[in-house]
Amino acid sequence: MQVTSLCTCQNCRGNCSLLHLACRFDPSVNIVKKLIIIYPTAATQTDLLNRCPLHIAVMCGSTTEVISCLIEHDKWAAVTQDIDGKTPLHIVFQNYMENWAGKDDDTWKDIVIQPMIEIISRLCYAAPCTATLEDNDGKSPLEYATHAEVSMEIVRILKRGERNGSLMGERTIGVDRKCSFIEFSVGSSCERNGSLFGESTIGVDRKCGLIEFSDGSN
Repeated sequence: MQVTSLCTCQNCRGNCSLLHLACRFDPSVNIVKKLIIIYPTAATQTDLLNRCPLHIAVMCGSTTEVISCLIEHDKWAAVTQDIDGKTPLHIVFQNYMENWAGKDDDTWKDIVIQPMIEIISRLCYAAPCTATLEDNDGKSPLEYATHAEVSMEIVRILKRGERNGSLMGERTIGVDRKCSFIEFSVGSSCERNGSLFGESTIGVDRKCGLIEFSDGSN
């Protein structure tokens, strides 16, 4: 019997991985790791709406440990845009505006805001260019954050991402896993700023964004 990582139900039509499904129900990081071990390509699979498991995890309120695990196994996911042009970073602010913005009760802040800050930090470190990446409505996460009147700490994280993203020389407008790339060395300034993916040389397609990297040894 052949085992597949894809859900074969009529709704998913073969494009939704079991990892997508698990991320809908706030799984433990151990479950996520086991699914990735069994199905190594599951973290890179996109569903019919062009969402990676990372999109689903962010949308459904997964823990920072799960978010970090998914980013570690598929850094592409942090810059992947769904059919609405939204990256996981866009979805963070979409959830905040729909569920938390405008609440007067301070008791929820420690429960919601601190994990939100940690997730934003991880996403911006993995793909700083997404801070100013516009969705199909022409809005970036930074613009959503300003509209939602989030804390200055979150704005500073996004601004730092904007600065680091600008080191690539162009404002990115999406990502394609299959497109060609232009490789260039950004030197020590990018190295000091985390080098986006922890490397000193980055492969960039100026139309598609961040798509490949090397260790700078050439």
